[in-house]
Amino acid sequence: MTHNEEKKSLDDALKNLPREIEPEKDLWPGIEYAIGNNRHKRAYGLPQVAAVLLVGVFALSQWNGWVAKTESDSKYRDAVVEVAVIAMEQQHTAHKEALLSRYKDQTVLADDWHAHVDALTAARLALVEALERDPYNPYLISMLKRTYNQELQLIESVHINTPTVSRL
Repeated sequence: MTHNEEKKSLDDALKNLPREIEPEKDLWPGIEYAIGNNRHKRAYGLPQVAAVLLVGVFALSQWNGWVAKTESDSKYRDAVVEVAVIAMEQQHTAHKEALLSRYKDQTVLADDWHAHVDALTAARLALVEALERDPYNPYLISMLKRTYNQELQLIESVHINTPTVSRL
């Protein structure tokens, strides 16, 4: 069956459906009863209104305290994440400087390794910026660690100790 035939079949089935559905019993007496009973309900007295207001004020004060605590907890967590990122950055910088110092007189296997380090540095800075917007994202933190490691591995791999040929 083609799409047009299916559509025509559904259109025909829709046309054959009844336009109105009659309820099994008369609903008006129940509706009139419900409307009539609402007119005779008694109004709430002062004690009930005072109790509702008291509960509302208490709930609002608890909610405000919870919001303040949540905001202070959030600021604390943001500070912890910021300190962790700064510590990772300092550790990476120290390790990188130690590697560069150790390999400064060795032969480099690839001349364009600085461009790769610069690309990893740009990626690392973009991740740090993303972490400022979303500090609790574990994927960003994992990716940041990975870029640190890739940069250090790159420095180590282009400065492989070339064996010296001993002359006999």
